Amino acid sequence: MAPIAMRLGATILPQMKFHRQDFLDALNQRDARAARRNLELPADMLLETERVGEDRTQIENWMREEGLEFARAMLEHTAQEVALSQTWFPILQQFAHEKRLASPLPEHASLSSIDHVIHRVLGPKIKSKGSLPQIRESRIPIFSAPLPALPFVMAEWSSTYANSIFLTPNELEEWRALYRVDEDAPWWNFYYSWDAELDVVLEEEWNISPLSPGARTLLITWGSCVGPLAGSWSQELWGIDASGAEVFIEDLGCSVA
Repeated sequence: MAPIAMRLGATILPQMKFHRQDFLDALNQRDARAARRNLELPADMLLETERVGEDRTQIENWMREEGLEFARAMLEHTAQEVALSQTWFPILQQFAHEKRLASPLPEHASLSSIDHVIHRVLGPKIKSKGSLPQIRESRIPIFSAPLPALPFVMAEWSSTYANSIFLTPNELEEWRALYRVDEDAPWWNFYYSWDAELDVVLEEEWNISPLSPGARTLLITWGSCVGPLAGSWSQELWGIDASGAEVFIEDLGCSVA
């Protein structure tokens, strides 16, 4: 019988060749990274970085870690985002202004008992517990909440960002119907949303017993997102009993994109 080393030779040699190639690839990648560390932003990219308000350090890091073409592509993406913001933000501002003229913010004394319940339930969730980064002023935050809670949202968040927009959930849906761009267009806005839906039908999968006579359901939804695949949303089910008091029923969980 042949020695073990000879019998394994057919297996050992290809493995040695494979490991050697991995080693050479790693060296080449190391050398490429080292070469990129000495790169400087081309003059045209430097000017564009300043024009669109991008973080120069971030662009330089992308260039040195991922290469010049990747950094250029990311800068072009930012330029598209800024162009969309410059085009659409004035339209959005006018839209929000017209909505507040048509539906002014309510005075606290004019709120109904249901409005007060919504305000009490949403209030702790509206309070700022950390904020998403705005990155640049062309990235516009849009806040949505039921009209009775909107003054509280504005008081809590107006000083956090520049150029904030405040709408009701229905108004936000109207805006989305008006905003027409390609599906793959860059996002120039990010969202904080709070909603309260009265008299929702209990879903079977919630496994919740029927409410007492005279009680009403109140579905609370809140969350934030910065893109189609970057956000989180939570839901709770509350009840309003016959006396008009709110009663917590169930935490319906959180979804993360």
